[in-house]
Amino acid sequence: MFSEEKELIHQLKSVLKIRQGEKIILCDGKGEEAFFTATPQKRGFVFYREGDIVPAWMPLKKLTLCLAILKKENFELVAQKATELGISRIIPIISTRTVKTGLNMARITKIAKEAAEQSGRGDVPEISGISSFKECLALEGNKVILHPACKNKSIINSSAEIIFVGPEGGWTDEEILSAKQVGSSCASLGPMIMRAETAAIIASFAFSQSLNNY
Repeated sequence: MFSEEKELIHQLKSVLKIRQGEKIILCDGKGEEAFFTATPQKRGFVFYREGDIVPAWMPLKKLTLCLAILKKENFELVAQKATELGISRIIPIISTRTVKTGLNMARITKIAKEAAEQSGRGDVPEISGISSFKECLALEGNKVILHPACKNKSIINSSAEIIFVGPEGGWTDEEILSAKQVGSSCASLGPMIMRAETAAIIASFAFSQSLNNY
């Protein structure tokens, strides 16, 4: 197999500094991987497969993170860490107190792809287009909205499939009420008020651990 993909070639040659005959793992991004021997060429690499194609690690269950848009670097940090922690889908949302309303979706998708590669994950999470809070409340699945005022902590060990993390200013009372009216559970990560990106990363770990039985 010969590849001239510029990003891959740059990563192998300049970042990983792969040399003649070194073995690497290549994944198709859909859950399968195999060992290959890499042979550098003038314009790219030739890969020779060594052994069978085997299943790569993937989350056992799908978990969606609905995250209010944050400052560029904060949202990108969450996209990276949520990928490493097993989140299957990230949906940027606009809520009442959202300040920033735009994102570089191509960059976020690239960050998620690189994080999947770095962590040895067999798939790349879906990065959905920007949605409204109301649109995300209509998604099918068990939902939980995180808010410091909620008293329930045991819900983190539940079968929740969609988690909502608010903006820097938090959710409004109306948004919490709307979430509860569609059957969402309300949970707290603890007594302290966390930054939105911190809460999103901790929630990604807590809920992924519960769903995938790490």
